Amino acid sequence: MPSEITRKLESNERPTGCERREVICLMVGEILTICPMPGKKHLSEIAREMVLMYPMSFRDYIEDIVVGTGYDSLTKQLQSRVDNLKRGKTSLYLKRQASSTSEGEDQPPKTMRLDTYGCINWQPQRPPRGEIGETQERTKEELKNMHITRSKDTKRIEEKMVATFYTQRSDIIKGMETPVLVREWPYLFDMCGMMAHFKEHTGMDVDKEAMSSKCRRVVSYLMSREKKSKIEDILADMEIAKARHLDADLPGCLMLLLKHFNEDQAKMFLKVDETCLPSEVDDLPSAPCIVVCGMFLIYSPRLLILVHG
Repeated sequence: MPSEITRKLESNERPTGCERREVICLMVGEILTICPMPGKKHLSEIAREMVLMYPMSFRDYIEDIVVGTGYDSLTKQLQSRVDNLKRGKTSLYLKRQASSTSEGEDQPPKTMRLDTYGCINWQPQRPPRGEIGETQERTKEELKNMHITRSKDTKRIEEKMVATFYTQRSDIIKGMETPVLVREWPYLFDMCGMMAHFKEHTGMDVDKEAMSSKCRRVVSYLMSREKKSKIEDILADMEIAKARHLDADLPGCLMLLLKHFNEDQAKMFLKVDETCLPSEVDDLPSAPCIVVCGMFLIYSPRLLILVHG
């Protein structure tokens, strides 16, 4: 361990991001010499021990409030480092599927990529019980009609999105173009359908209210750390949004984070006229970005996600 990092740990100081990554690399190197395939529970236990030994240096907290278990971020860093080092080298990343073989024919076994970065259902093996191609297609048409008629039955939409998740993933994995996906699966680009797909894809239920409360905590933290003169424009826009009864915490949090890390907003946001349609957006960047319909992100009436130019 480098002497400067050792000194900081012994002095209960937090290492810099670069130093923390160096610690992660050293730890994972030692772990892999003992256990070639460590599981998440093992890495989580190691992270817990590290936080117990050096709480001021590694514990997750915001404004003296412990976030989650206190060692979630450390666990994720350890796991990502292990994944990066083992990528493509073991059977963990290539799962052999049972291949159907005709009489007298030897077919090469098929392989399927597994996504180990948080996705638990990247490529479903089969449709839900009782579902066949015809029922999947029928449900898809029902979803398209519900979108055309602007149905407000969120629960029914979510149920149908879950029922057709297998077909959605098949279309996405085979490389269906985004404009075609928008036409065939319009609810993939609406909040309720997107959330249902995300839950099936990752096993995580994103609670909008929980996200809002966490954003408020991050906003409070950043406001206490940044100079008022540096963020006064953002704070003023947030006040305007609140006066209009809009949720200002999430967009405000994003803007404050960009300011905190000195990121160029122009690389993330493309501002267009408030009445602009998706097909009318010009001068598209090559990288993904957020299209802001209006001059101000925090109280913009509409946002678009541009995934390719």
